Amino acid sequence: MLFHAQGKILLTGEYLVLSGAKALAFPLTCGQSMHVSVSDSLPVLQWEASDPDGVWFRANLQQTDFKVINSTSPEVAHRLSAILAVVRKLNPGFLPDTTGHHITTTLDFKRSWGFGSSSTLISLVAEWAGVDAFELHRLTSRGSGYDVACAKAIGPIVFQLKNGIPEFTLVHPDYAFAGSLYLIYLGHKQDSAYEVMKFSHKAAKFTAECEAVSLITDSLLSVSEMSDFMRLLQEHEAILSGVLQQISVQSRYFSDFDGVVKSLGAWGGDFVLAMSLRGDEYLVKYFTDKGLGIRLAFNKLTATVKQT
Repeated sequence: MLFHAQGKILLTGEYLVLSGAKALAFPLTCGQSMHVSVSDSLPVLQWEASDPDGVWFRANLQQTDFKVINSTSPEVAHRLSAILAVVRKLNPGFLPDTTGHHITTTLDFKRSWGFGSSSTLISLVAEWAGVDAFELHRLTSRGSGYDVACAKAIGPIVFQLKNGIPEFTLVHPDYAFAGSLYLIYLGHKQDSAYEVMKFSHKAAKFTAECEAVSLITDSLLSVSEMSDFMRLLQEHEAILSGVLQQISVQSRYFSDFDGVVKSLGAWGGDFVLAMSLRGDEYLVKYFTDKGLGIRLAFNKLTATVKQT
């Protein structure tokens, strides 16, 4: 059996999506695949995970209770064991222990890039086991679930939690300037789960901020000029800066950049989105001079569906 799930980026609504704000998210043209085969071994689950740099994780787990027999990373193995144990509760008939299985997962992107190695795994395992991916996510994660929605979405979505229940709609933003939008890798991985946990402990509900971000999300669906797109993202960054009591990534690292740099997902890590009315040549030179050579074109990376 072979399964595939798409990665994601979150353009608007980071953090505040947990408080009910509308978020605009894009599934990616890259993701994670999972190959499942029956092995001749004892009822043992042999797991191997790789990304473009090669195999990064191996483990053997008992199929009876998913306890770890051995692994190259106890932390990752414990997380995997916990997910599979929840799957067994959701589907008691999952993986009968009559024979062993070999699982190979392959990321199309580097694991450190933050494009959804965890959310794609949740989606893949849920599909394999025949359980609801959102329910599996709810029982194993603190996140909103937008990334799980992206894993199988055929195009961009507006995602929102209503009374804790995820709702999302396929949307059709048509950015003629998308070829001038670039994802820039900052060179370090942010722990999204930890950031979500910190935000969840805040007492404030940020009602006004959620309404403002939702309006920005709605406005971005029909924007046609790059200058208006940039202005809306600047407004979004200012709102999140106040909510998080942090200066924006542009103010911190790129204050002299003639354009807009916006955080994607958890602030302080992974990729940012950059754009400038001065054109691609200026943008590429600016970030190259900063030593940031990994640049990905937004329009080639995101999966979009044209409105008919």
